[in-house]
Amino acid sequence: MIGKQGAAAFLAMSMAASAAIEVADADSAPYRLEVGGDIHERFRADCRVLKSASVESKEDKFFTVVDQAPAQFDLNGEAVECVVRKLKGDGTITVMLRQGDGVPIAFSRLLSRGRQLRLRSVGPWGLGGVKTF
Repeated sequence: MIGKQGAAAFLAMSMAASAAIEVADADSAPYRLEVGGDIHERFRADCRVLKSASVESKEDKFFTVVDQAPAQFDLNGEAVECVVRKLKGDGTITVMLRQGDGVPIAFSRLLSRGRQLRLRSVGPWGLGGVKTF
């Protein structure tokens, strides 16, 4: 996790409908996390942005965003992993992880609170995709 000052900065950014989160070198492969569905559904996204697509390291970046649908976040790194939880609301949220060029990597829906999605790009864990737990 990040410190209190960093967390406050990310939470302030999440108040906008869209935010760009720069957490790695500009020449890294970009990704986009999109959260849609019913308007005003609250969610939390805990993301890890890896500096290398083949190994995890101490240089990987972690952050947390609490926001409401719809929202989208740009993630700049060689590989990404995000866990998204629905916090409030009775509607549905849809979550998609895309490559920077718009090609979908993983997509799923959350209907109820208490469930979470893990969305990953290709990385040290193998192929990308989504898992509900």
